[in-house]
Amino acid sequence: MTDTVKTQAIVNLDAIPVVPNTTGEGAPGYAKTVEGVCAVTAAGIAVALSAGVSLGSSYRLVRLPTNAKIKKVEVFTNEAIDTHSSPDVVLDLNMEFSDATFDGTSAGNQSQIPIWSATPTGVVTSPLTYGTPNKLFGSVTPTSDSVAMAPTDVTFNGGISSAYDMTLDMLVPLWKIFGYSDDPGGFFDLVARVSTAAGTGHAGNLGARVTYVD
Repeated sequence: MTDTVKTQAIVNLDAIPVVPNTTGEGAPGYAKTVEGVCAVTAAGIAVALSAGVSLGSSYRLVRLPTNAKIKKVEVFTNEAIDTHSSPDVVLDLNMEFSDATFDGTSAGNQSQIPIWSATPTGVVTSPLTYGTPNKLFGSVTPTSDSVAMAPTDVTFNGGISSAYDMTLDMLVPLWKIFGYSDDPGGFFDLVARVSTAAGTGHAGNLGARVTYVD
């Protein structure tokens, strides 16, 4: 038996009358790319978070509007940031609300982390509590103790029970992924948090590149 299947976007375009698709959700849109680089210190990359006890080191990499539809996320370094013979460092990649007080992010959401849930409803956790953070792009550990981490595609690589489905999540704005009934407004930041410390920390740069449509 063969499959003859159309995407919903093509079903809409074949309809009479045509049903317009939404930009970035089946209709073409202008892709935007934002990049950011944070300096990593040898001491800092060796300080991991301890939920409810201490924040550990974090690297706030790029800022996106809450209505961004993510198409690709890459992370990279300019050199090894853990030179232990088998790198130990683990970086959790969360989308967190902006920490700015003037960009439209509500006071109650500033710096908060939308949680992961099988049925998300817009609940957040604090960076200190760190209860089931979304880890929308999973966690990453550099594979080499001597060379830079090349740009690594982590798009919707969430590691919690295969929480995120790229075939669905790349077609909706971020706020819908987290279960909000309406756009909460403001911005999200891609933040890398040290959840396991580097065995041998080494200074370098940690960067991210995000492509999205809004």
